[in-house]
Amino acid sequence: PFRRAIEETGRRYLTDGPCLLHGDYFPGSWLRTERGPRVIDPEFCFEGDPEFDVGVAAAHCALAGQGAA
Repeated sequence: PFRRAIEETGRRYLTDGPCLLHGDYFPGSWLRTERGPRVIDPEFCFEGDPEFDVGVAAAHCALAGQGAA
C-alpha cells in the first residue's frame, strides 16, 4: 500500500493540473511593498494542483518554527 501511494503521488505531481503554480512558494519569495504584497522568483512555475504550493509554504513555515497565524 505504501509503494502504491508513492507511485500515485508521483503520477499526480507529474501530471498537469488546473492551476499555474509558483513552484517555490515560500516566505523568501514574498515581499511587502508600499503597494501591497508581491511574490517574486517565478522561474519554477508549472501547472499542477494548488495544494502543492500550499504544502510547500506550510512546510517552510513549520521548519522555521512559525505558527499558523
